[in-house]
Amino acid sequence: MKESIRPDSDWHFGRCGIELLLEWVEWVKSSHLEPMKKVAKLVVSRWNGILNMFRLKKSNANAESLNARIQAVRVKSRGHPNYESFKRDVLFHLGGLNLHPVFPG
Repeated sequence: MKESIRPDSDWHFGRCGIELLLEWVEWVKSSHLEPMKKVAKLVVSRWNGILNMFRLKKSNANAESLNARIQAVRVKSRGHPNYESFKRDVLFHLGGLNLHPVFPG
């Protein structure tokens, strides 16, 4: 059942893909598989975000990547005494600063 929703050559960003997704939701709702019905309900509850993904062809991958890097800084430091220390550590590691020394010449 989950294989029927996998993107293939029939999927397009646009009306065709949306129609296929709606057909899948209706098909799953008529099934006897409760876990898949939960997934279909989740798709319906997140419908506006899914439509935006089709329309804008964007995802939140960049935000998720940044969050993962921030969490890695947090884990690596094994805790911070306060928020300012955490903020300074994140900016130090992820701020994109050029840390090579410049000597007056």
